[in-house]
Order: sequence, then structure tokens, then C-alpha cells
Amino acid sequence: MPNRNMIFLSIVAAHALARGISSIGISTHRDDFMNCAYPDTSPEFIEAMNGVLLTQGISVWAPFNMENKVAIVKRGHELGIDFGKTWSCYAGGDYLCGVCGTCIDRAMAFEKNELIDPLLGKVTGH
Repeated sequence: MPNRNMIFLSIVAAHALARGISSIGISTHRDDFMNCAYPDTSPEFIEAMNGVLLTQGISVWAPFNMENKVAIVKRGHELGIDFGKTWSCYAGGDYLCGVCGTCIDRAMAFEKNELIDPLLGKVTGH
């Protein structure tokens, strides 16, 4: 969906303002904006949204924006993140599709870190 991150950030910012929260996060990463795959994940987009939302007292935090999935999985593993509670698939449903771009990138990131994805067994494969 084009511009979905603007929609997401706007909704999250509205909820944050209603609760007196002054910072929101987004987990975009370098793989998303390389080759203009998702322009609404680029550093320029994040900076522009941060500028707009700062007028409302909300800052946008994008800690992974310059990292790729391989580095993010490595760091998550070092921090003891339960990757069984994470999701990357765009297909929706109870299981990963295993074939969309984000599933392929996720599998590659775990493989390059010599780790087993805990959701690997939850792949529909269609």
C-alpha cells in the first residue's frame, strides 16, 4: 500500500498525543528503502514526518533505519529478543507465506547469522 507508513505514523501520533506521549517509533530499515522499494521508509521520509509531527510535540524514532535485516537479527539475538513474537510476512494469516519479499529477507537474515528462525515451521509455502 503506497504511503502506508504515513498513515500508520499519523494514527500512532494521534494515540500518543491523547496519552501525553512525546515519542513514537517505527521499525523501518535500510533494506526497505534501497532501490526505492518503499519510499515511505527512506531517511528523507522519516525526517519529513519527524518535522511535521514535531509541530504537534511528537518525535519519530527510527532506530533501525540505517541497518539491514541481517544486522537487526544479529542485534536482536544479542539482546535475547524472542523472534517467535515477531512477524515480517505481508500475506497475513496464521503462518508465514515463505515467498513474499519480507519472508525471503527474513529467512536470509537468520541464515546469514547462522540462526534458526523460530517461525520457520510456521510457513504455508504457497
